[in-house]
Amino acid sequence: MIANKTEKQKKSLPPKYIAFLAIGVTLTLLLVSLLVNYLFYFAKANNGEHFNFQNSNHLTAFIFMIFAVLLILVFLVFIVLKVSKKAALETEENLFKASTVGYVSSFTDTIGIGSFAVSVAGLNLIKSVRNVKKLPGTLNLGLAIPNLVTGVLFVSAIQVELATLISLVFAAVLGAFCSARIVGKVNKKFVALFVSICLLVAGIFMILGQVELFGTSGTKGLHNWKLAVGIIAFFIIGGLQSFGIGLYAPALAVVSLLGMETIIAFPIMTCASGFAMPATALSFYKDQNYSPKVVCGLLIGGVCGTVSAFFIIFVGIQGGLGIEMSTFTYYIKWIAIAVMFYASMMLLRNYFVLKKESQNVVGQSVEKELKKKSL
Repeated sequence: MIANKTEKQKKSLPPKYIAFLAIGVTLTLLLVSLLVNYLFYFAKANNGEHFNFQNSNHLTAFIFMIFAVLLILVFLVFIVLKVSKKAALETEENLFKASTVGYVSSFTDTIGIGSFAVSVAGLNLIKSVRNVKKLPGTLNLGLAIPNLVTGVLFVSAIQVELATLISLVFAAVLGAFCSARIVGKVNKKFVALFVSICLLVAGIFMILGQVELFGTSGTKGLHNWKLAVGIIAFFIIGGLQSFGIGLYAPALAVVSLLGMETIIAFPIMTCASGFAMPATALSFYKDQNYSPKVVCGLLIGGVCGTVSAFFIIFVGIQGGLGIEMSTFTYYIKWIAIAVMFYASMMLLRNYFVLKKESQNVVGQSVEKELKKKSL
């Protein structure tokens, strides 16, 4: 047993190489994608209008983007210094498999489908993160930087009213921060059941969007009572993210129902999701409720998946060929819905397994007590 464990540790990529890989992939792809974004895609996304520092909307979006980039750098340092060095201890986890899951989930995330449900299904498929209680922390830590990269790209390309963007993003971050303090105190059964139900509800929301229940045209911001409703809604769905529930489906529903353009949901939901994840990272790290190697895998694969989707779908298909992204993503979203229901069912099954195990433990303890009394 000890020999096998030592052999696995030898085959594992050393922590310093994992750290260098995470830094190199993140910084290189972030720089390249930002250059392509401002030099090419920005004009395509804004009807031929090029970026101009004298335009107040462009300038405020640029400042917001810079802040997001700084957050990426800070969080990357945190992952490298605090998480990657523990990855070698997880001999049962596979960095390549986790990176593959991260790539696929972040690719779908970038085109508006979301990453959490796909990640849950993928990790279940490769039999990773078997402790359900560690799942929300692993997702929030591992997918934070890929989500922030997505947010950086969209907030710099798609214009949205600054007051609406800041209000909804801040509400989501606050909700995530508050709920992160609760996640570590609940048992595995509750997490499995809660995440299962929420994935099911999110899948239903996506179906309603697919059948065009939500509008596709509207304003670029929220005002008065609509802004207040949006803030409350984003506080709640930001909190759900701490439990491993994707923010995209409910965020898209809220933004659309409040009368905003659907495309405006992209910078709002990507920034809200990306900024909310680091807000919860400290709680998950402190409680040790995460899988270090899977976190690193999701980060490395996730950044690659995010940038790949940006280049293939937005720069290539939408910008280069002039094809509407909605035409491409419509069919992919149906696949994502199936994945969400699959992940929901897997977690529900996990809930019943954990429930049965706890009942057996209680039964055994009662039996022991009866034996003691009989003696």
